[in-house]
Amino acid sequence: MSWHPIKGASALDSVVWGVELGEPLVKRHQDLIQKADAKIMCSLPSKSVGVQVQVKMSPSGAVSTGSSDGPDHPARLTYARVGPSGVPELQMDLNGQILTVTSRSYDRWDNDKAKVLDLFNIVASALLDEQDIPLIQLELAYKGVFWWDGDWRSGVLSELFNGGNSKLTPDWIFDTNSSWHHDLGEVVDHDGEHIIERLSMQCLEGRVDEQQRRMVVMDTTTRWLGKVVGQPLPVGIHGAFDASGDGLASVFDAERCFDIMHDAAKAMVNAVLTTAMRERWGG
Repeated sequence: MSWHPIKGASALDSVVWGVELGEPLVKRHQDLIQKADAKIMCSLPSKSVGVQVQVKMSPSGAVSTGSSDGPDHPARLTYARVGPSGVPELQMDLNGQILTVTSRSYDRWDNDKAKVLDLFNIVASALLDEQDIPLIQLELAYKGVFWWDGDWRSGVLSELFNGGNSKLTPDWIFDTNSSWHHDLGEVVDHDGEHIIERLSMQCLEGRVDEQQRRMVVMDTTTRWLGKVVGQPLPVGIHGAFDASGDGLASVFDAERCFDIMHDAAKAMVNAVLTTAMRERWGG
């Protein structure tokens, strides 16, 4: 009887790098990206263009829906590389104000850094003729899902989680026999820049191999907010991901920010998981 990651080869289910923009990308931006998507499709050969549905309410309260292909309608675009199991191993999604890259075969940041930042760079380059779009925040999320293969009993969580850190892993979770949710976060000052560090853990019932299992979902999220919380970061999407080093890249270095965010997320994982489980993930 033991804990297992939902993905046998790794303790992590997925890692997501996100960029929240100060204004939504719309259909005309989507068209620009698609015109220059040959570089993206070298890494992510599958492309899907989403259908946007517009919902309207009349003064009388009547609701109507319909698809729209207008130039100012929010963009919806997905690129992916699908693995042998049919699940996307690496995927980039553009959905209005949110641009994300998701890895479901994550090894370590040093191995993924070049490809992730390159995907953001390609999008930024495609939009170079547009007015620079401000960044609101960067986000990084580690998600782990674990399941217990035996009869549930009080104390089995000690085989998954470290004790001794009453804030991240409070004593009560080790003795509970019921489903529960523990969520905490704080704003951390890093050299004058503000970062939200958040850890969420949830114990619930799920199915693995057609059997009912007790499961734990763990999510460590970091968000880079900049020097003034609530204000756009001091650069737009072009400068932040400009590999040439021109423009405002020296003011706001996205690679440096993600480096720090990975260190913070990894520290939370290391503080929470037992040594045996951490050894299944190189970090």
